[in-house]
Amino acid sequence: MYAYVRYRIGNAAAEEIVADTYVAAWRRLDRLTDPLLSWLLGTARKLVGNELRRQRRSGELRRRLAAERKPPLGEPPVDDQLRIAIDSLRPHDQDVLIMTYWYDLEPGQAAAALGCSPVAYRVRLHRARERLRAVLERRDRQGER
Repeated sequence: MYAYVRYRIGNAAAEEIVADTYVAAWRRLDRLTDPLLSWLLGTARKLVGNELRRQRRSGELRRRLAAERKPPLGEPPVDDQLRIAIDSLRPHDQDVLIMTYWYDLEPGQAAAALGCSPVAYRVRLHRARERLRAVLERRDRQGER
């Protein structure tokens, strides 16, 4: 079993795939019939196929990201007062502001990242902006006293 998987995919993922194959067999032990080896090899073959597809998609994603040539995401340039104001918001509001301004996502991309529709995203963004504006105005009024 291990030799077959290692031949198909190499050493890196072979142990994990063989272990997953045996876990699947253990879960179906009462339903398995002879010849067991053919079932094990068939299951391992499917898991190898899944791993190869995952590796291919991962490579494609890395190539697409490299082609965009954007600088890596890091800490956004935010002054302390704005950071404090944003930190005072609910996580829900923080997320929509971060996706929009720090990561510069388009509305459709931000909506997908937040798990909502583009319309719901726009509503959430509007409300988060209003809450942030209120926090900043309140801090300004308190600072003037």
